[in-house]
Order: sequence, then structure tokens, then C-alpha cells
Amino acid sequence: MVFKLIKKLTGKDVELIKEGDELFERWRYEEALMKYKEALDINPDDIDMVKDKIEKIERILYLRKEGHKLFSEGKFSEALKAFEEILKINPKDMETKNTIGNIKEKAFNYYVGLGDKEFINNNYQKAKEFYEKALYSKTRNRKLKQNKQNHTIKGGGLRVI
Repeated sequence: MVFKLIKKLTGKDVELIKEGDELFERWRYEEALMKYKEALDINPDDIDMVKDKIEKIERILYLRKEGHKLFSEGKFSEALKAFEEILKINPKDMETKNTIGNIKEKAFNYYVGLGDKEFINNNYQKAKEFYEKALYSKTRNRKLKQNKQNHTIKGGGLRVI
């Protein structure tokens, strides 16, 4: 009890909150969460100052976990939504931006692969649908540009030029 009072009087709780803020800005959410909780342990009156921050971090950690789960299940668009939600909370999160780029790349390759298989099997409409999904998942990519050069859409189907 005396130790907490000394820490409170010396501003240790405020120092911990500042450290938590710095960790948050560097996308080290688990560590930031620990700092905020430690500050609350010293001074429960800080709840108004850190409650929102703790809720944001808990939301980010949930979304990150859910996004990775969805990605591993091949649910690319749902995974993207989860990671994009993180960016609404912390737009500077480069780790999340990189993850989004990786998901888009994997989704693109997946849909192009499916489109190519359908094209080879003369299922042109289905191939077109997969290529459109690939285009939607990542609009700037050399593989799609190459496919667009090799194939043209005509009458709802594709044909080799």
C-alpha cells in the first residue's frame, strides 16, 4: 500500500501511461496494454485516462487474431475487413498495412490460379469471374495485366487472341 502511494505521488502512473502511448504508436499492443494496466494498478483514478486506450488495444488484438484465423481459412475478404478495421483505430500501423498487402497478394494469386484452371477447361464465364475477383483483390499486378493481354472478354466469355 505504501509502495503504491509512493509511486502515485512520484507520477509513476503517468510515466507508465506515456510509455504505453509510445508502445501503441510502435504497434506493440500487448506491451502497451500491460503498461496501462500497471498504471491503473498504481492509481485506479487513471481509469478515465486509459479506459479508451485499453478498449482500443483489446479490439485491435481481437481483430488481429480474428483476421489471421480468417486468412488461414482462405476467407480473404473477411480477413481484409478485420485488418482494415485495425487501421481505423490506428492508421499508422505499418505492420497491419503490410499484412493487408500480403493478404491481397495471396488472394490475387489464388483467384488467378482458379481463373487459369477454368480457362484451360474452357469454362470461360467462370474464369472471367475468378479474374474479376483477382482484379478486385489487387488492382495493380503484372500477372493480371499479362492475362488481360493474352485474353479478351467477348460475349461474356474469354477467347485467346
